[in-house]
Amino acid sequence: MVDQRMKRIDDIQGGAKLLAPYTLRSTNNNCDHELPIYFVVSLGCYGVLMVGVGLMNFPTCSQEAILLQKDIVEAKEYLKQQGVYLTLD
Repeated sequence: MVDQRMKRIDDIQGGAKLLAPYTLRSTNNNCDHELPIYFVVSLGCYGVLMVGVGLMNFPTCSQEAILLQKDIVEAKEYLKQQGVYLTLD
């Protein structure tokens, strides 16, 4: 019974020794304190990339621009009828 328990403990310790290099424990030789900096920089690069992709794929609405110009002309004519004169062209 005791041998089985000791064997089980040895198995657990052996597994822990195998996983030890992959854990994020702080040691003097480890660079864990730099991980948040890398995360923030990576997140910033991702954000800049997404803004760039969004600007490259930004739709041009030529039809809407024409309608907007017509609305502006109509608004200027309406304001002239109301007695408001605009000098901005």
